[in-house]
Amino acid sequence: MRFIVDANMVFSGILNTNGKIGDLLINSKQFPSIIYLDPSINPANPGAFPINTFTGQRETLDQEFDGKVVTDLSLSYQITPAVSATIGANNLFDVYQDIQKHSSNQSLGRFIYSRRV
Repeated sequence: MRFIVDANMVFSGILNTNGKIGDLLINSKQFPSIIYLDPSINPANPGAFPINTFTGQRETLDQEFDGKVVTDLSLSYQITPAVSATIGANNLFDVYQDIQKHSSNQSLGRFIYSRRV
């Protein structure tokens, strides 16, 4: 599954899968691959592309981000009808989105992961 997103679109394309085995709950979220197209870039004029300080080349700000699967795991125990205890982990396999490839998208290294996708 792929989505093309531009900077003016607020988008959520998350597919959830939940599984329960007794008191064990597994939640998996699949984030689709996304192509980000920066609206300030004219693809017909490569001479106006900003310089990527990582490569020293003029490059577009557009980027394709790969799809990811994030897995959460929790175990709950019902102590009384009104009280339960839960222990768990979010992002169990430490999965993060792709790092932005163009230096202009990172705002001096403060945003290595995209805020737009």
